Amino acid sequence: MKRIILLLTLLLASTQLMNAQYNYNADYRTIQQLISQGAYNQAYPKAEKVFAQAQKEHNSHEMLHATYVLNQTAQLYQENASDSALLRYLRLLPVLAPADQSLCHLLVAKVYHSYWQQNRWRIEQNEEVNYDGDTLDTNLTQVEVNGVDDYKMWSKRRFEKTIERHCAEAMKEASSLKVTPVRYAQYCCDTSSPKNLLTTPTLYDLVLHEVIGMATKEATQLALWRNLLSFHQQDKEDDLRIWIELRMVDLDDDDNARTQ
Repeated sequence: MKRIILLLTLLLASTQLMNAQYNYNADYRTIQQLISQGAYNQAYPKAEKVFAQAQKEHNSHEMLHATYVLNQTAQLYQENASDSALLRYLRLLPVLAPADQSLCHLLVAKVYHSYWQQNRWRIEQNEEVNYDGDTLDTNLTQVEVNGVDDYKMWSKRRFEKTIERHCAEAMKEASSLKVTPVRYAQYCCDTSSPKNLLTTPTLYDLVLHEVIGMATKEATQLALWRNLLSFHQQDKEDDLRIWIELRMVDLDDDDNARTQ
């Protein structure tokens, strides 16, 4: 009996060691290599395997990372990729850790916002049918997952309200976001220029920058810039504060130009 227990203990220990040593970054590099070669149909199942491993480990960070990679790959060669991306993100939300939930809500908002921006004319023609934002907002995620609503038939108002809701959810865990370095979510950052990461040193910065980009009201944008300015008030260096103040001036100048 003792030998059986010892064998089981050793087996469990070796399994945990294997999981701990799983090299996610190596797989992501392989996937990016396949994508750069145009081998999307090979990159996609590779990303699925990475997600399965993260799911097995209950690794919230890597589950969202792998889902992001899956969706980005699907976007390159699959039809209706936005539909499957939304379902993946929404189904993942309940099992994610707080910081990852914030990022996931942000990614959902970006999918909706991207579709809205690319199909403005069509959406303007959609009618407002039985939608009360205040009534449905609390259970909207479950409605989306169940596929009750076809978002492509939503009105402009419904897109705005849904994006606003997911953005609000993305900002809810502000205390956690403020102490999490942006490198935690570097996979979904624009790294085309080094300064992009310098202006978003934390997840809080990243989330608010993205929300500002999707906000339709200048008053909302200005309020969010003020939140960021307040957050960085105690920074030792003043570079980021100056950069934020300049963005606020630009926003004010644009508003004045429109009103003249």
